[in-house]
Amino acid sequence: MSTRPFLVVVLTIITVGAILGGLSGRLRDIDPQTVAAIDLQPVTERVWRAQPDRLVWRLDAEDLRVKGSILLEVDEAGCLLVVDFDDMIVRKFSPQGQLLQRFGDPDSGIAFASVTDIEETDSGELWVADNSSRRVFVFDSAGELQRMIELAAWPYRIVVFPGGSFVIMHPMESDSLFGRFNRDGQPAESFGRWIADQQTLGLALDGWLASDRHGGFVYGALYGGFLAAYEGNGRQRFAVRTIDGRSLPSLESRESGGIMIDPEAQTSILSLSVSGDEIHVLGAVQQGLRRLGTIDTYDLSSGRYKFSRRVPEGCRRVVVTETLIYTVGERSIAAWQRPSGA
Repeated sequence: MSTRPFLVVVLTIITVGAILGGLSGRLRDIDPQTVAAIDLQPVTERVWRAQPDRLVWRLDAEDLRVKGSILLEVDEAGCLLVVDFDDMIVRKFSPQGQLLQRFGDPDSGIAFASVTDIEETDSGELWVADNSSRRVFVFDSAGELQRMIELAAWPYRIVVFPGGSFVIMHPMESDSLFGRFNRDGQPAESFGRWIADQQTLGLALDGWLASDRHGGFVYGALYGGFLAAYEGNGRQRFAVRTIDGRSLPSLESRESGGIMIDPEAQTSILSLSVSGDEIHVLGAVQQGLRRLGTIDTYDLSSGRYKFSRRVPEGCRRVVVTETLIYTVGERSIAAWQRPSGA
């Protein structure tokens, strides 16, 4: 199972070199006391539920028309939105795996530089965050480009709200982790202060965003092992440790410029998805010398831990819907029937 998301490299190259060029060696540990208030879980041991064991279908690299590692999102209709990090094309497939649309194909005159996140809204719009170009592309349900929003910040992660306002996550650009923008890309407010000197050390807050489909969103910290839920206006609903949350990692600077996460740091949240009133996190438990993947489920309203499942196979990412659990490999996707009862 991979423990290093592709985009940590993107952030290091694009953002950090200009900030810390010339330093060398260990920067410093992040003092846990500087982390914003985070509630502890009331339980410390996992409650196990049935492991998915019924394979519905599997799509490999040839089926998906991909050459590189992939990112998957699943829309409300069960269609698959797949980013290929080799050619940076977004492909949309039917729930049965039939190719429906391609976005960002150079032959169309619209090419992406580095896609770092995508989201399809309830109205069928596809929003593509193109991090290195500082642009967000918005396509209608027919696949036509509606507008291209140019930002002063890098849109590393994105969530879109009804009406077209949106929030981006942009570590290390300011002392706020998130920025909210109106439909036209005009900044409205910034929020999300987690650690001291966040503009310099924000790489430690790398993570994921997921819309809650109620006008808010959830943030999951890749390394720190905590979840936070926000309203669309930036008001925090809760911040809680995951069941195996840990301290934020050390950062190391390079003589060639830029910083990196301590290579020995373990990840806590490998992926994040929301379905119904639940948050689903891909984590891992130590078993002897191996780390085995788990899907940990939390309550969307409070962040309270509910239960866990073992993943049916090794994977890099998991997407959970009301009926299916998708496991994402390097260049493949499998759909598993979600066990009844939860």
